[in-house]
Amino acid sequence: MRLFIAVKCDDKLNSLVFKSGNFLKNFGAVKPVELENLHITLAFLGDQKEESLKSIIDCIDAVEPQEIISINFKKFNFFERNGMPVVFFLEGESDNLTVFTNNLRKKLKEKRISFDDKKKFIIHLTAARIKRLADKKGFKEYVARLNENFKPYKTYIKTVYLFKSTLTQHGPVYEQIYAKELKS
Repeated sequence: MRLFIAVKCDDKLNSLVFKSGNFLKNFGAVKPVELENLHITLAFLGDQKEESLKSIIDCIDAVEPQEIISINFKKFNFFERNGMPVVFFLEGESDNLTVFTNNLRKKLKEKRISFDDKKKFIIHLTAARIKRLADKKGFKEYVARLNENFKPYKTYIKTVYLFKSTLTQHGPVYEQIYAKELKS
């Protein structure tokens, strides 16, 4: 089964991010992330055997610190490949979430649970995936306009989730396998 560990943000922020990503359809071949699928991935585990579930859950339970985590979101941004935007997201900052994620990844390595660790962890809430832009200049102007009007937003992460992802022709379907409540 295809798994990942993630956190979810509050409904108000998710709604803003969803609307911002959905508007990108005006600029080309863009696939907004479904509102119910918005999340921040801490570790993408990929295909795992069912026998590894207990070890994965043990890793989540063992990670320190286990307190509620705050994230400050300050701007919209995008990842590029070969000079072309491919992922549009809201970028966040949180030393506590970075420490938590690094400790989680260390625990996964100790248990020899494979995950995608090729990229440095960047706190981001993906709003849309971009296949092709018909209007790159208009897209960049839209992002600049969003950032001019965006007021810094603080949200609190109260739960860490383990999700199963099933890919379908209509997009991914996420099923919650486990939830770890953080302490206040």
